Amino acid sequence: MNTGGKMSFHQALFPQNPRELTIFSGRRCARTDVPGGEAFVEDAGKTPTVVSGEGEFFGEEGLRAFYALQEAQGQGAGILYIPSRGPLRAVLEEWELMASDKAGVISYRFRFVEASDEEEAPPAVLGDGRSCLWEIAGRYGRDVGELLRKNPQVSRPDAALPGGRRVLL
Repeated sequence: MNTGGKMSFHQALFPQNPRELTIFSGRRCARTDVPGGEAFVEDAGKTPTVVSGEGEFFGEEGLRAFYALQEAQGQGAGILYIPSRGPLRAVLEEWELMASDKAGVISYRFRFVEASDEEEAPPAVLGDGRSCLWEIAGRYGRDVGELLRKNPQVSRPDAALPGGRRVLL
């Protein structure tokens, strides 16, 4: 999906990027203290990335965008595109409409959590006329550069792939 520098989830586009955006990633660590004052730290792996924020949408377009994102929440895991970061397979865990004193202003708050159930990648997929190479890369845990090398017929990773076009993974 070509988002024009805007954040998106599934096929729903944020008409204005969030005013506040926090991206948190970490690692699970367990500390074990042993006699003599020493300690050992065990790395138990990466925690899911959490993306949270808040902002405002404006007017009828903003209201339509709010409901489109609310509908996307019901679709489960999908591609969250963040312009400064790129795609992330995530679930929209929380989507909240907050009260606003100003007419035509829709204030919202959200929390996305990285999806851990990556789909098993087939050797190739067919374009559906809506998805772009960025979304396919995120869906199957692939690097966009790698997919561009395998698919020289694709010139722009942000452009929707024509329906029926074969993309090697």
